[in-house]
Amino acid sequence: MSKFSMQQRREEKPKEEQEEEDDSWKDTNVGMIGSDLDRSVRKDAANTEKAWQNAGQKPGVEVWRINKFKVECVDVDDYGKFYEGDSYIVLNTYKNKETEAIEYDLFFWIGKDSTQDEYGTAAYKTVELDAYLDDKPVQYREVGRNESQKFLACFSNTFQHLKGGYDSGFNKVSQTVFETKMYKIKGMKNNPNTFSLVEVDMKWSKIYSDSVLLIATNDKVFQLNGPNASHRYKYGMKQVLKSLDVMRCRPQTKVITEEFTSYEDIEDALSKEKCKELFGTETAPEDVDLYRERVKESQEQEEEPEITLSRYNDSEDDWEVLAKGDDIPYLKDIEDNYLWMLDFNSSVVLIDKRKKESKKKSAMVCGQHHLDKKPTKQQRRAGMCCKKNDDEFLECCRSRSVK
Repeated sequence: MSKFSMQQRREEKPKEEQEEEDDSWKDTNVGMIGSDLDRSVRKDAANTEKAWQNAGQKPGVEVWRINKFKVECVDVDDYGKFYEGDSYIVLNTYKNKETEAIEYDLFFWIGKDSTQDEYGTAAYKTVELDAYLDDKPVQYREVGRNESQKFLACFSNTFQHLKGGYDSGFNKVSQTVFETKMYKIKGMKNNPNTFSLVEVDMKWSKIYSDSVLLIATNDKVFQLNGPNASHRYKYGMKQVLKSLDVMRCRPQTKVITEEFTSYEDIEDALSKEKCKELFGTETAPEDVDLYRERVKESQEQEEEPEITLSRYNDSEDDWEVLAKGDDIPYLKDIEDNYLWMLDFNSSVVLIDKRKKESKKKSAMVCGQHHLDKKPTKQQRRAGMCCKKNDDEFLECCRSRSVK
């Protein structure tokens, strides 16, 4: 690779902005990852972590959940159910089709309402599990509601985003009495056959003319299809229901599919008494509200920043931006002794070419440091992957896309 001679492109921030910059992550478990102390003890710590016993010994998916700084194994029946107030670790063990060698994809998942302590613990424990598996896994950072296709594929392409978590008092779901919940279906942009369920508040305002909803009561499950609902989402809901936990718990429950063109149709399907109980109002809104435009999470159009190529400067503990957008060269190889990063805004791709003795922090922590400097909304949405294969990183650079 041609050596970069360009100077580091940094914009000096006003003093007041520097003072306001949030460095609180350095005081959490995340800040320790990759330090001299961390590197010397994490392998020993991994060997004493009960949750890692037998991890990665055979092909398949394993899931752990963070509870008050501790790692808990998730029951197989609960795989694919992720509470948005928590953070999780997921290991996918598989055989390479060509070499038959065991390989790993290792994810830590951050719920949108997860606390900094929780996802800091998840990040630290992910690095610990990586050490337990002799640094063989490819590591990924996943953010709730913006998961990668690779992550969702671990759960047969069906996935549930559930409200709550340990801090909200969630403990264990009763298998005989079920709380009524409403879900919407969400499709993945990059794969039309992949869907996830997102739990939403039980409000009339969450129902639109193009909605495909699931309402699960104690004794019935309703699929409600709006007049403008797409065939893709209707089909997707049926596919999701085949593996949905609520159906495994209630094998005798029949799914009732209703097409609705008005709020009155929904009241007729569930009964007016049930709707009053669930939605908390005497009557439904006017039907004209059903056909209103959807309220977007943000009315402001976010400007899509340029792709950037950077490398990490260990001596200064910061990233050097080497090229942006069309100025990024089509690399033929990657220079050793550096940690490299491609920032696609929605995802960050890393490859670590540093020698072990020169590392002050792990690649994932350096990447997290970079994400912490982004605006909060971008930061929470950004996924992260640490490649271990030069060709995969170079292909991302050549194609200007995440692979």
